[in-house]
This record gives sequence, structure tokens and C-alpha cells, in this order.
Amino acid sequence: MNIFSKGKLSLYVVLVFCPFLVQADFEKGEAANRNGDRNTAYQEYYKAANGKDARAYGKLASMYLYGLGTNKNYVSAYAWFGIAELSGDKYSGQFKKAAASSMSRDEIKEADNMLKKLKQQLGYNKSLNKK
Repeated sequence: MNIFSKGKLSLYVVLVFCPFLVQADFEKGEAANRNGDRNTAYQEYYKAANGKDARAYGKLASMYLYGLGTNKNYVSAYAWFGIAELSGDKYSGQFKKAAASSMSRDEIKEADNMLKKLKQQLGYNKSLNKK
């Protein structure tokens, strides 16, 4: 059996081209955002973030925080800023705190649970370490 057998070829195509598809989602989001098309920007950042493109985490969180292309959702903003912080975004911690300042205790609990699920889903199993 060679690499071009039906099943192996499909797997090969998926493995080779999936990273480019995720990158394409982020780039489409950036282009839409520059053009003021917040709905498309939100959709593309959402796809990229769920595809594990770390560049999209903070962008998606900002869309939730300010209600751009989607409804304001401080719980989702907090959780995605948490993921952005884990990925190394140096500003996300402050934005996560800003989102928390507009939330109730129950909403913060909900956001912490969402962050925990996102960490598992996206492969960030380590906890945030404060220095």
C-alpha cells in the first residue's frame, strides 16, 4: 500500500492543509475587522480560536467584551482572555480582570468553569501561575 491509497491520501491532505485552513480563518478575520465587517471577523476569529490558533484567542475575547459582531458576553470574554493569557498574550490578564469587574460572583464561577473546559479542549492543561 502506498501513501496515495484512498484512506492514506485523505489523512495526508487533512494533516498537511489543516494548519493553513486555520491560518486562513484568522487572516480572513483580520481582513474583515480592518474593513469594519465585525460579524465576519467574529465568525472567522471563532473558527480560528477553536482551531487552536493562539493569535485569535484575544481577538475573539475582545469581540465578546465589546459586543463586536456578537452580543456582549463577559463570561466568554473572561474565558477566552484566560486562554490568551495562557498562550502568552501579555495584555490578556488585564482584560480578563476588566471583564470580571462587570460580572457577578456566579458569572465568575461560570467563566472559570468555561475556562477550565477550554483549557482541556485546546490543550492548556497547566494552571496559571502568578509570579
